[in-house]
Amino acid sequence: MNPDNPYAAPQTIDSQPASAHLLLEDRAADSPLPLFAEWDTARLQTLLDRSNAIKDTQVVWLVMCFVYPFLGGFLFFVLIFSRSDLWASFGGYFWWISIVLTFVRFGTGFARSEHGRRLALVMDGLLGLGCLAIVAICIVGTILEPREAIITVSVIPIVSLVIFQIERSLRAMWLAPELFGPAQIRHQDLLEEFEFRKQQQLN
Repeated sequence: MNPDNPYAAPQTIDSQPASAHLLLEDRAADSPLPLFAEWDTARLQTLLDRSNAIKDTQVVWLVMCFVYPFLGGFLFFVLIFSRSDLWASFGGYFWWISIVLTFVRFGTGFARSEHGRRLALVMDGLLGLGCLAIVAICIVGTILEPREAIITVSVIPIVSLVIFQIERSLRAMWLAPELFGPAQIRHQDLLEEFEFRKQQQLN
Protein backbone atom coordinates (compact mmCIF):
# COMPACT_ATOMS: atom_id res chain seq x y z
CA MET A 1 0.00 0.00 0.00
CA ASN A 2 1.19 3.51 -0.83
CA PRO A 3 1.59 5.42 2.53
CA ASP A 4 0.98 8.75 0.79
CA ASN A 5 -2.31 7.59 -0.71
CA PRO A 6 -4.10 4.79 1.19
CA TYR A 7 -6.73 4.53 -1.54
CA ALA A 8 -4.23 3.87 -4.30
CA ALA A 9 -4.17 0.44 -5.92
CA PRO A 10 -1.49 -1.96 -4.68
CA GLN A 11 1.82 -1.51 -6.45
CA THR A 12 2.65 -4.55 -8.56
CA ILE A 13 5.46 -3.27 -10.73
CA ASP A 14 8.20 -4.64 -8.50
CA SER A 15 6.33 -7.75 -7.46
CA GLN A 16 5.85 -9.16 -10.99
CA PRO A 17 9.49 -9.97 -11.74
CA ALA A 18 9.93 -11.49 -8.30
CA SER A 19 6.86 -13.67 -8.67
CA ALA A 20 7.97 -14.69 -12.16
CA HIS A 21 11.39 -15.67 -10.83
CA LEU A 22 9.79 -17.66 -7.99
CA LEU A 23 7.51 -19.35 -10.49
CA LEU A 24 10.50 -20.40 -12.54
CA GLU A 25 12.25 -21.67 -9.41
CA ASP A 26 9.15 -23.71 -8.51
CA ARG A 27 9.15 -25.07 -12.04
CA ALA A 28 12.83 -25.90 -11.79
CA ALA A 29 12.26 -27.81 -8.56
CA ASP A 30 10.08 -30.28 -10.47
CA SER A 31 12.25 -30.25 -13.60
CA PRO A 32 15.23 -32.51 -14.28
CA LEU A 33 17.02 -29.40 -15.57
CA PRO A 34 17.08 -26.69 -12.86
CA LEU A 35 19.29 -24.51 -15.08
CA PHE A 36 16.17 -23.38 -16.93
CA ALA A 37 15.38 -21.15 -13.94
CA GLU A 38 18.38 -18.97 -14.83
CA TRP A 39 17.60 -18.80 -18.55
CA ASP A 40 15.66 -16.06 -20.27
CA THR A 41 13.12 -17.03 -22.90
CA ALA A 42 15.25 -15.68 -25.76
CA ARG A 43 18.06 -18.08 -24.89
CA LEU A 44 15.58 -20.92 -24.56
CA GLN A 45 14.06 -20.07 -27.95
CA THR A 46 17.48 -20.06 -29.60
CA LEU A 47 18.33 -23.51 -28.27
CA LEU A 48 14.87 -24.81 -29.25
CA ASP A 49 15.35 -23.50 -32.79
CA ARG A 50 18.67 -25.30 -33.03
CA SER A 51 17.14 -28.49 -31.70
CA ASN A 52 14.36 -28.20 -34.28
CA ALA A 53 16.95 -27.76 -37.04
CA ILE A 54 18.69 -30.96 -35.96
CA LYS A 55 15.38 -32.78 -35.77
CA ASP A 56 14.27 -31.56 -39.20
CA THR A 57 17.45 -32.92 -40.74
CA GLN A 58 16.33 -36.38 -39.69
CA VAL A 59 13.63 -36.06 -42.35
CA VAL A 60 16.30 -35.40 -44.97
CA TRP A 61 18.16 -38.53 -43.96
CA LEU A 62 14.95 -40.55 -43.89
CA VAL A 63 14.43 -39.60 -47.53
CA MET A 64 18.05 -40.50 -48.23
CA CYS A 65 17.48 -43.94 -46.74
CA PHE A 66 14.91 -44.55 -49.50
CA VAL A 67 16.59 -42.67 -52.35
CA TYR A 68 20.25 -43.50 -51.86
CA PRO A 69 19.99 -47.29 -52.43
CA PHE A 70 18.51 -46.55 -55.86
CA LEU A 71 21.19 -43.99 -56.67
CA GLY A 72 23.90 -46.37 -55.47
CA GLY A 73 22.39 -49.20 -57.48
CA PHE A 74 22.31 -47.04 -60.59
CA LEU A 75 25.98 -46.15 -60.13
CA PHE A 76 26.82 -49.82 -59.57
CA PHE A 77 25.18 -50.93 -62.81
CA VAL A 78 26.78 -48.09 -64.74
CA LEU A 79 30.18 -49.24 -63.54
CA ILE A 80 29.37 -52.84 -64.44
CA PHE A 81 28.43 -51.88 -67.99
CA SER A 82 31.70 -49.98 -68.22
CA ARG A 83 33.27 -53.48 -68.37
CA SER A 84 35.94 -52.59 -65.87
CA ASP A 85 36.33 -55.12 -63.09
CA LEU A 86 38.22 -52.63 -60.95
CA TRP A 87 35.57 -49.92 -61.28
CA ALA A 88 32.73 -52.42 -60.85
CA SER A 89 34.31 -53.75 -57.66
CA PHE A 90 34.94 -50.23 -56.34
CA GLY A 91 31.37 -49.24 -57.20
CA GLY A 92 29.97 -52.21 -55.30
CA TYR A 93 31.97 -51.47 -52.17
CA PHE A 94 31.14 -47.76 -52.39
CA TRP A 95 27.46 -48.58 -52.78
CA TRP A 96 27.24 -50.82 -49.71
CA ILE A 97 29.40 -48.62 -47.50
CA SER A 98 27.39 -45.53 -48.42
CA ILE A 99 24.07 -47.24 -47.74
CA VAL A 100 25.27 -48.52 -44.36
CA LEU A 101 26.57 -45.07 -43.37
CA THR A 102 23.29 -43.46 -44.45
CA PHE A 103 21.24 -45.78 -42.24
CA VAL A 104 23.71 -45.40 -39.36
CA ARG A 105 23.50 -41.61 -39.66
CA PHE A 106 19.71 -41.74 -39.58
CA GLY A 107 19.58 -44.22 -36.69
CA THR A 108 22.09 -42.42 -34.47
CA GLY A 109 20.39 -39.08 -35.05
CA PHE A 110 17.65 -39.90 -32.55
CA ALA A 111 19.91 -40.70 -29.59
CA ARG A 112 22.01 -37.52 -29.96
CA SER A 113 25.08 -39.09 -28.44
CA GLU A 114 28.47 -37.39 -28.56
CA HIS A 115 29.75 -39.95 -31.08
CA GLY A 116 26.56 -39.48 -33.08
CA ARG A 117 27.23 -35.74 -33.17
CA ARG A 118 30.69 -36.28 -34.64
CA LEU A 119 29.32 -38.68 -37.23
CA ALA A 120 26.50 -36.28 -38.07
CA LEU A 121 28.91 -33.38 -38.57
CA VAL A 122 30.94 -35.47 -41.02
CA MET A 123 27.97 -37.02 -42.85
CA ASP A 124 26.02 -33.77 -43.10
CA GLY A 125 29.13 -32.01 -44.35
CA LEU A 126 29.65 -34.66 -47.04
CA LEU A 127 26.01 -34.47 -48.06
CA GLY A 128 26.26 -30.69 -48.31
CA LEU A 129 29.40 -30.94 -50.46
CA GLY A 130 27.69 -33.54 -52.64
CA CYS A 131 24.72 -31.24 -53.16
CA LEU A 132 27.02 -28.35 -54.07
CA ALA A 133 28.75 -30.64 -56.57
CA ILE A 134 25.38 -31.52 -58.11
CA VAL A 135 24.53 -27.83 -58.49
CA ALA A 136 27.90 -27.14 -60.13
CA ILE A 137 27.51 -30.10 -62.50
CA CYS A 138 24.01 -28.97 -63.49
CA ILE A 139 25.18 -25.43 -64.18
CA VAL A 140 28.18 -26.58 -66.25
CA GLY A 141 26.00 -29.09 -68.10
CA THR A 142 23.50 -26.37 -68.96
CA ILE A 143 26.28 -24.12 -70.28
CA LEU A 144 27.71 -26.91 -72.44
CA GLU A 145 24.33 -28.28 -73.50
CA PRO A 146 21.50 -25.72 -73.23
CA ARG A 147 18.91 -28.40 -73.99
CA GLU A 148 19.55 -29.86 -70.54
CA ALA A 149 18.39 -26.66 -68.84
CA ILE A 150 15.09 -28.33 -67.92
CA ILE A 151 17.01 -30.80 -65.75
CA THR A 152 18.84 -27.96 -64.03
CA VAL A 153 15.61 -26.07 -63.39
CA SER A 154 14.07 -29.21 -61.86
CA VAL A 155 17.04 -30.31 -59.75
CA ILE A 156 18.52 -27.09 -58.37
CA PRO A 157 15.47 -25.98 -56.27
CA ILE A 158 15.29 -29.37 -54.53
CA VAL A 159 19.03 -29.57 -53.95
CA SER A 160 19.05 -25.96 -52.70
CA LEU A 161 16.47 -26.83 -50.04
CA VAL A 162 18.62 -29.74 -48.91
CA ILE A 163 21.69 -27.47 -48.75
CA PHE A 164 19.75 -24.93 -46.70
CA GLN A 165 18.62 -27.59 -44.23
CA ILE A 166 22.09 -29.13 -43.99
CA GLU A 167 23.56 -25.69 -43.27
CA ARG A 168 21.02 -25.19 -40.45
CA SER A 169 21.86 -28.60 -39.02
CA LEU A 170 25.64 -28.14 -39.14
CA ARG A 171 25.42 -24.72 -37.51
CA ALA A 172 23.05 -26.02 -34.82
CA MET A 173 25.22 -29.04 -33.99
CA TRP A 174 28.38 -26.94 -33.87
CA LEU A 175 26.92 -24.18 -31.68
CA ALA A 176 24.81 -26.37 -29.38
CA PRO A 177 26.92 -29.29 -28.08
CA GLU A 178 24.74 -29.30 -24.96
CA LEU A 179 22.04 -31.01 -27.04
CA PHE A 180 24.25 -34.11 -27.24
CA GLY A 181 25.90 -36.53 -24.86
CA PRO A 182 24.85 -38.22 -21.59
CA ALA A 183 23.89 -34.91 -19.94
CA GLN A 184 22.12 -33.58 -23.02
CA ILE A 185 19.22 -31.15 -22.88
CA ARG A 186 16.38 -33.12 -24.38
CA HIS A 187 14.16 -31.70 -27.10
CA GLN A 188 11.04 -32.61 -25.13
CA ASP A 189 12.31 -30.74 -22.06
CA LEU A 190 12.80 -27.63 -24.16
CA LEU A 191 9.30 -27.91 -25.59
CA GLU A 192 7.72 -28.36 -22.16
CA GLU A 193 9.65 -25.45 -20.65
CA PHE A 194 8.82 -23.18 -23.56
CA GLU A 195 5.12 -24.07 -23.41
CA PHE A 196 5.11 -23.48 -19.65
CA ARG A 197 6.58 -20.00 -20.05
CA LYS A 198 4.19 -19.24 -22.89
CA GLN A 199 1.19 -20.19 -20.76
CA GLN A 200 2.49 -18.19 -17.78
CA GLN A 201 3.57 -15.29 -20.02
CA LEU A 202 7.08 -15.34 -18.59
CA ASN A 203 10.02 -13.67 -20.30
